[in-house]
Amino acid sequence: MRPLVVDVGGGVTVWVQDGRGWQLKPGESWRPLDAPVPCLGGDVLNSEQIAQLVWRAGRPEVRP
Repeated sequence: MRPLVVDVGGGVTVWVQDGRGWQLKPGESWRPLDAPVPCLGGDVLNSEQIAQLVWRAGRPEVRP
């Protein structure tokens, strides 16, 4: 399944895939979302932007 990747502002990116979510804050690595996100707003990244993000920060670690 393709991820939903959203720039939520303030340099924070949220990655949601297969019912799991991660956040990337400036200067940090991917961390699992530890709280529900009731309303996700921001700019959805396109394929090229996701590729650039993955090149820069890698993908979040997806564990079953």
